[in-house]
Amino acid sequence: TGITDAELREAVDYLVNSYVFDFQTHEQLASYLLAVERYNLGYNYRRKFVQDVRKVTRADVLRAARQYLDPDHYTLIVVAPEGTPAPKE
Repeated sequence: TGITDAELREAVDYLVNSYVFDFQTHEQLASYLLAVERYNLGYNYRRKFVQDVRKVTRADVLRAARQYLDPDHYTLIVVAPEGTPAPKE
């Protein structure tokens, strides 16, 4: 059935608002500039990234999930403190 509007909004807000933390050090900035140059992303990629993320729709997410996720062939890994009961399927 896909994600809800609230889930999409939370994911978009997270990506847009946490993006600034990718540029806190000289190393991070240099890595970003190298990627922009290597992949020919353009001088305005930072602004374009935020604009493009804000354009993502529920239909886009569902289409990508159907294309790249295979519910019949996946591995679920749960990490929890020792002694925590396993989740029920």
